Amino acid sequence: MNEVTKNAILSLIRTLLAIGAGVAVSRGYVSDDIAMQIMGTAVAFIPIVWGMVDKIIADQKAEKRIAAALNEPRETWTAEDRADRVL
Repeated sequence: MNEVTKNAILSLIRTLLAIGAGVAVSRGYVSDDIAMQIMGTAVAFIPIVWGMVDKIIADQKAEKRIAAALNEPRETWTAEDRADRVL
């Protein structure tokens, strides 16, 4: 996922949190102080979790590429493959 998409999704999440907090405060479910604390916590932790998930996915993709490269005989590589791979 590129950086622009990531920023757009995080902005959407922040907006939805603000709307949800406004609804919860207006209906009297929570006070405005509690709503702000919940929003602040969510805004702080969502990027952390997102980064961890991105890293896990990237590591899994890298492991698959390495496994594929190790299982494929080098004789079958084209010149372009050799330029892209570590020999």
